[in-house]
Amino acid sequence: MPGQGLFWRAANLVHNCSLLRNFRVLQINQVSGIRQKVSEKLKELKVPDKPKRPLTAYFRFVQDQRPAIVKSHPDWKVTEISKQCASDWKMIDPAIKEQYERNYKAELEEYAKKYLEYSEKLTCEQKDALKEYNKEAREAKARRRYRKKVREHNKPKRPIGAYMLYILEQSKLQNKKYVQLLSDLKGTWAEMSKEEKSKYIEAAAQAKKQYDEELRVWELKMIKNGNVDLVRYKTLLNYTVVDKPKTESGHASLPPSPSARSAEGIVNIKESQDRVEQADISPSDGKKT
Repeated sequence: MPGQGLFWRAANLVHNCSLLRNFRVLQINQVSGIRQKVSEKLKELKVPDKPKRPLTAYFRFVQDQRPAIVKSHPDWKVTEISKQCASDWKMIDPAIKEQYERNYKAELEEYAKKYLEYSEKLTCEQKDALKEYNKEAREAKARRRYRKKVREHNKPKRPIGAYMLYILEQSKLQNKKYVQLLSDLKGTWAEMSKEEKSKYIEAAAQAKKQYDEELRVWELKMIKNGNVDLVRYKTLLNYTVVDKPKTESGHASLPPSPSARSAEGIVNIKESQDRVEQADISPSDGKKT
């Protein structure tokens, strides 16, 4: 069946997820979020490592000062250490600060020379591969930031679909891990009648209805608080005057335009949302439940 292969490929990639909410259809590099084929392309072309950019004067100072601070205050958190470093940098002798600045300038000039030599040695094919890699690295970073911000603002969790409700129920009844049942019951669900599936479909529909309402309220809250980058693009397009917050003059105020966000950011957000929405795929017909 068309949907069955897609479902099981996705399930295999997320077998370690507790509730199998976020399926990943693409093969993703676990560490960086960059596709495997892009990373392998650099190895295949034997692209050399580029020179490392030197630390700024401030970060070089932090690197020098941090060991002493950690030794004096072993129980301090990273944030406390950072605050102390920032305070010390403000109070540092101007002559010492100037020396750090001179050292950074000299290192930066040396870096510029090495980078120029590095760039001139690259072939056109290597440059194209690096360009693609850097593009994916930026997009992966944007997705990580987006997911982190979503977690921080407690976005409602998308409920699982009818099929996964059935799997989790059978997991409890049979006292087996759901990962094992995904394989054992892959044909059972497809053979079940509509009547047998109905209670799971109805439960999933009810959970989806509740989720949609919670998401609607949450997105309105995000718009009013100025976090439009966390809101689905279609929600922004359908944002009505009735929902819009009022200004002191009594007129409805508009949320920041999506165009105010970077085009790349919108694409990244939409891609992340599209991948999450692929989670609830029925193995019987390939449709979302």
